[in-house]
Amino acid sequence: MRTMSNYLIIMFSVLVFIFRLIVVFTTIMGIEFMVQSINVNLEIAYLFVMLISIILLSKNKLSGAILYLISSLAYFGPTLLSQFKYAFSSNISADTALEIVVSFICVVIPIFAFFIIALAKKQEKKPVDKKTDFFYKNEAYDRKYDERADKNNYRTL
Repeated sequence: MRTMSNYLIIMFSVLVFIFRLIVVFTTIMGIEFMVQSINVNLEIAYLFVMLISIILLSKNKLSGAILYLISSLAYFGPTLLSQFKYAFSSNISADTALEIVVSFICVVIPIFAFFIIALAKKQEKKPVDKKTDFFYKNEAYDRKYDERADKNNYRTL
């Protein structure tokens, strides 16, 4: 079952993919950009994994969300932790603050993707529909209604 959150997560993942592609391109070409790549070779591998994950996310596969989460935490996690420690210990520059924000966004989107896909899978296993559950799953009401109907034996003559 697709919800608006699935489409939003896929859209944000594609936007992050395009942004990281621009970051790698500017780093390789030596162009001054607001964000620099941490490791170009790992970033290229991360982009391929991210592309596969986005395709799997669009098919609503939990394996894609797990792959996306693990690859993002492996790539951005250590540098994000070191940047947080540096940020709290001293004054930070605007470039470092921007790196922290971008890394944080690149880690938060896969976390949301994982939880949204996991909840969708749970919903597929035990679907709940309030419109039909009242009719089909309300046996106690049906028994009570049947007992009450049996007592009302009006004669029709």
